[in-house]
Amino acid sequence: MKIINVASSDNFEDILEAVRSSESAGVILVVPKSNRVFKSSTRVDKLKDDFDKFGKDVSIISSSDEVIKNASLAGFNIL
Repeated sequence: MKIINVASSDNFEDILEAVRSSESAGVILVVPKSNRVFKSSTRVDKLKDDFDKFGKDVSIISSSDEVIKNASLAGFNIL
């Protein structure tokens, strides 16, 4: 299991590449409440679709209710 700390400034492509390049099939993303990608349900859905195509099982940890809600609706595991 690989833990990736998402930065506030990370964009969609940064997050996608971090997960894609991980050697582990299981990834935990620690998402700050200030990250804009996870504030958009459309982008979160797209991330989930891409991660599934990569064969990655991605879980989310965040202190933000908005991040958790969007990630949960997209089908991510919430820790």
